[in-house]
Amino acid sequence: NRMAPSTRAALSVEADKRRNDLKKVETERQVEVEEDLTVAFIDPSQSLTLNQVANALARDDISREVAMVLNNALTSGSSSAKASNPFTLSRWRGEIAKLPWTGANNRVKEKARFMRRAIQMASMGLNPDGTPTGQPSTISGEDVFRLMKDIDLKVKTALETPEYQDAWEMIRTHTGVTTDILGQLYGNQGQRDAAILFKQALDNYMDLYGVDAKPVDFFNTNKASFEPDKFTQGVDKKFYDEFPQVRSFMNDTKGEITDFDEQRQTAFIRWLRNAATGGTLDLELANEMAAKFKAYYRGQGIAPGDGELALEPENPLYHQFER
Repeated sequence: NRMAPSTRAALSVEADKRRNDLKKVETERQVEVEEDLTVAFIDPSQSLTLNQVANALARDDISREVAMVLNNALTSGSSSAKASNPFTLSRWRGEIAKLPWTGANNRVKEKARFMRRAIQMASMGLNPDGTPTGQPSTISGEDVFRLMKDIDLKVKTALETPEYQDAWEMIRTHTGVTTDILGQLYGNQGQRDAAILFKQALDNYMDLYGVDAKPVDFFNTNKASFEPDKFTQGVDKKFYDEFPQVRSFMNDTKGEITDFDEQRQTAFIRWLRNAATGGTLDLELANEMAAKFKAYYRGQGIAPGDGELALEPENPLYHQFER
C-alpha cells in the first residue's frame, strides 16, 4: 500500500518537530556539562583533567569546539590565578558597570553572555576565541564567581525595574488576565495570548534599551496592538494565514499550526533577513512580513527607524560562541 501524500507530509512534519525538540534538549545538556567542566578548571577546590574532557567528548556531552577550548586551557600551562591582576579586575568591573547601557543595537543579555564567556576565557589563560594567550591567567577563580554574580545583578537591575513591573501590571489589566501565586495566567485564549505576547514584546524592548527603556511609554504606545479580541483565533494562525511563506519556513506542509515559540521567532527573523538579502524573497514582501511580525510579536520601539529587518543584533563579536 502506498502512503497518501497528506499522510507522508504529516509524518514529515512530526519527524521534523521531534528532531528539533531532541536537538534543543541535546544543546541544553551540552551547555550544562560545559559549564560544569569550566567551573572545575576555574574553581581552586576542584580539578579538571584531559581524560575528563576526552570522555565528555566521546559521550557527546560537549562539542568539539568546547573540547578544543578546554584542552587548550589544560595544555597551555596556565591555571586560574591565585590572585587577580588589579588592572584586569578594575577593567572588567568597569565593563560590567556599563552593562545596562546597551547602544549600537546590542542587547543586555547578549552583552552579558559575551562578558561571562570572555571572563571565563581570561581566567583560563585563553583569548575570547579559545586560543591560548601565551600569558598567565590574570583573574582568580574566586573573582570569576564574584564577577558572574555582579553580571547577574546588573542584568536583573536593567531588566526588572519598578517601571517594568508597573508596565507588566498594566498589561495584565489591559488584557484582563489574572495571575496566581505561581505566576500562572488565567483568562480566555485571546486574553492569555495577548498578555503573553505583549509581555514578550516588553521583555525584548527592555533587553534592547536597558536602563534607557521607558516601559510605561512602551505600554501606552503598543496597547492598541494587543487588544484581546484580536487574538481570539490565535496570533500564530493569523500570521500563518496572511503569509504562506511562514508555513514554508515552519515546514508546515499539512497546514497545522506549529508552536511559533520565541526560539523559532528568532530563527524566523534570521531566515527572513537572509532570504531578503540573498534575493530568494522580494525585499518589499520581506519588509511587510517583518513589519507584521513586529506588530504581532514585538511591538513598536524595537527596530530603530524603518529598519524592520534589524530586529536582532548582528555584531559578530556577540555571536562567535553560538553553536
